[in-house]
Amino acid sequence: MTYTPDALHPNEEEKEFVYPVPLEQLPSELKEEGVEKSKYAPYGMRDLTVGSWVRLGRQIGDEKRRKLRKKFRKYMFMGGSEE
Repeated sequence: MTYTPDALHPNEEEKEFVYPVPLEQLPSELKEEGVEKSKYAPYGMRDLTVGSWVRLGRQIGDEKRRKLRKKFRKYMFMGGSEE
């Protein structure tokens, strides 16, 4: 999943919230409000716009973000090459 866990639930300021992913399709870990980190949401994107994807690409290419790159490769290649 690309969203941040807090984007999956409404906050107090939002009057007309539309769930980006229906609650019944979320893993039980993400169904509860207040989750900050999850293995199901490693990228932390607010939306799926081009700018968000470019930002993710830059983060993956950054040498300091090796863990993120390793997760991306694992998920993209379904556990294939770890090199």
